Amino acid sequence: MFVREQGVGGRGCRRDRSPGTPLGELFLTPAGVEAVRTAAETGQPQTFQWHREETATEYTARVHPGPDGVSVVFTPTSAAVPDESDVEPAPSGDGNAEHGYTETDRTKQRLERNQRRFEAVLNDPQLLVGIVEPDGTTDHVNEAALARVDADREAVEGEPFPETPWWNHDEDLVEDVTEWLDRAAEGEYVEFDAVHPGQDDGEVVVTGTVRPVVDDTGEVESLIVSARDITERRSREVQLEEAEQRLDAIVQNTSEAIFIKEATGEYRFINEVGADVFGLEPEAVVGKTDEELFEAPSAAAIRRDDSAVMAAGTPSTMEVVRYVDGEKHVFIDNKFPYRDETGEVVGLMGVSRDITERKDREQELEATKNTLAAVVESAPNPIVMLDSDHRVTLWNESATQVFGWTADAVVGEPAPFVPEQRRPQFERILDSVDEQGTIHSTETVCRANDGDRIDVSLSLTTVETSEGTEYLAILEDIRERKSYQRAIEALHDATRDLIDADSRREAAERTVDAANELLGFEAPTVWVPTESHDGLELAAHSDTLAPHLPDDPVTHDRGDWLWELYEQEEIEILDTLQRDEIAPNRPLGSAIFVPLGSYGILSCAALEQRTITDDQRYLAETLGQNATTVLQSLDRKATLKDQRNDLEMLDQMVRHDIRNDLQAVFGYADALKPRVDEGTQETLDRILANTESAVELTRSARELAEVMLQDDATADPIPLRRTLRGQLDNVQRAHSNVEVSIEESIPGIHVRANEMLPSVFRNLLTNAVQHNDKETVEIDVAATERSDSVVVEVADNGTGIDETRKDTITDEGETGLDSTGTGIGLYLVQTLLDTYGGDLRIDDNEPEGSVFTVELPKAESATP
Repeated sequence: MFVREQGVGGRGCRRDRSPGTPLGELFLTPAGVEAVRTAAETGQPQTFQWHREETATEYTARVHPGPDGVSVVFTPTSAAVPDESDVEPAPSGDGNAEHGYTETDRTKQRLERNQRRFEAVLNDPQLLVGIVEPDGTTDHVNEAALARVDADREAVEGEPFPETPWWNHDEDLVEDVTEWLDRAAEGEYVEFDAVHPGQDDGEVVVTGTVRPVVDDTGEVESLIVSARDITERRSREVQLEEAEQRLDAIVQNTSEAIFIKEATGEYRFINEVGADVFGLEPEAVVGKTDEELFEAPSAAAIRRDDSAVMAAGTPSTMEVVRYVDGEKHVFIDNKFPYRDETGEVVGLMGVSRDITERKDREQELEATKNTLAAVVESAPNPIVMLDSDHRVTLWNESATQVFGWTADAVVGEPAPFVPEQRRPQFERILDSVDEQGTIHSTETVCRANDGDRIDVSLSLTTVETSEGTEYLAILEDIRERKSYQRAIEALHDATRDLIDADSRREAAERTVDAANELLGFEAPTVWVPTESHDGLELAAHSDTLAPHLPDDPVTHDRGDWLWELYEQEEIEILDTLQRDEIAPNRPLGSAIFVPLGSYGILSCAALEQRTITDDQRYLAETLGQNATTVLQSLDRKATLKDQRNDLEMLDQMVRHDIRNDLQAVFGYADALKPRVDEGTQETLDRILANTESAVELTRSARELAEVMLQDDATADPIPLRRTLRGQLDNVQRAHSNVEVSIEESIPGIHVRANEMLPSVFRNLLTNAVQHNDKETVEIDVAATERSDSVVVEVADNGTGIDETRKDTITDEGETGLDSTGTGIGLYLVQTLLDTYGGDLRIDDNEPEGSVFTVELPKAESATP
């Protein structure tokens, strides 16, 4: 513990023993040492008695604690002998009285000297000094202080010191100054820092003290306030602090390890990044050596590198491998000598980056690069790269195989595979890549070294390389695919041609022509079973094969090799077919045998031996399937033609013969009405009713036949209102006991149907009359328009339909138990509605009868 300089002075202590002097030497009594220590520790003032032996003077010492130490004020309690160090020596000899040099003169000299010293301090232009009364009144200020605030002495002296211009700009500062003066008036030495307004809205920072001055009794008689402008120093301190903060932020947030070592190898400083390498905090690393942190071989290598840098006195950068806890690390070390203020090398500073992950990535990148190079070189498709001038920079082996140029011949040259006449198109494609980034599978034409045309599918994208933006092109040779596409198109054409065949023989001939064109085989043939089914006979052959065929019909008997292929009904490929396996004088080399079901077998044969591809097999198989389908269609057409002829004959018979006979019977029976008695009248009425029903049946049969004989069912716009009203009028004219009611009006729209739509409504109305045992037949009709259809409901008061028969009553030939009809009428209704895309639903009517609901699609465009 030390005593501040202001604690001594002219109170009997020598000034040269005060600052920094240990308490034990300054205050020889234990009481004095204890008082000072207690004041410093507790912050409470203390007093003690002290005797100065040199002058035999007693003092009362008051200890005042402060922020930076304690102040000790000594007050003499007995007379003291003046300290001769403060008194100017008297002249030697006996001339004192003679010269009148008395003690008063010496005191005057001391006062004058102290006055000169005080004025020197007071007039220091760098020091702002004021003398203040203990009550805070300003007594005196020096010129430097007045000049600082540009004030007149009269305006401040005699005024409360806190309210003078140095302080009154800030209320908080006024309170602080008042507190400082109060503390100093109690005998405390006060230090302070304050901010004053400066020029140009700037600030002036001062540091100062408030020093109490005591009289002989120890009472504070005045206060000396002194301050010094430290604005520039504070600015430098702030700048230095900011610089240190920036430096600390850089050091602690950089991705590099930063460290300082002593010449002995001990770490003096290391940042967090560096300490993380060892899994430690920076504080745990400081004081350690590399031998304690790295494995022995690595530590020895580091020591050698450090010693070399310090010995040479120059920086060094190197890539090194070090091991920490068995784990490999790769560093880039930048090391340079660390010098003291004299320039002597006293240690080493370093910045080290752990590039282990980067090196691993570089190795992975190199491995990936090698892998990609291998993939590119072994890729089945040509891969080419072009620079911004469209010159070749990469050319793989597949490009050589497809186009014929070697990499050595084309690298650095314009793309040779682009035909001159297509170069503008190629330039436009590259421009599109610049705009879009990538182009996928665009088809174009290239040329080979030998001048052949090559159809390719081109995919392009841009790639950033060390040389700039380049184009990566992947080209696929699509000549086979294009050829196959052409073959598929030809197959479609051949199939359409086959469909137009009118007979089996014509279909066989067209199949042979198609096989010749699609496969390029010269000797295709079609073989069909003989009428006796005991062998196969030649049905069709190519023109190329004709000269090689014998004059007699060519057949293969049941059981020989071709018959076995026919019976196994599986495709067979014989690409090593020997000529004598078939027959002499038939020069066949390879063939594909395709079964045609029960219709025969297709032989796609070549005159020479060939390797048959999968595409050729597929084309031949598809052609055979299509030919089989056409042959089946021809059979169905023949069967339908026969059935149509039979149906037309039946229709003719029903429409003319049977209908005419029924109408004659009806006429004869009707003529008997006046000639029969009441007993036979009922029988005659039954004959007439049944005859009329039979006539209606022939009409329905005729209409059904017309539907079945139609080649193509077409739908036209048919007016709904006119059609439905016509049938309602007819049923009322034919039956006097029928009452028809229409709910609201029938929509004046057109529906999608045909000229047989009246049969739908006539059969529904006839069904309502025939299956009704009431004296008065009631029929209610309603029509409702929807967004894309119209619904017509026909309700009657008849016997109704059993629930179990509603789903089957429209089947062909379905009739009621008590009905004399065949059910053909409702079957015709359902058939016609299916043709129109409509629907029929049957529900119960309330309280009795049935409701037949017909839904018809509205016509797309028609006028009512």
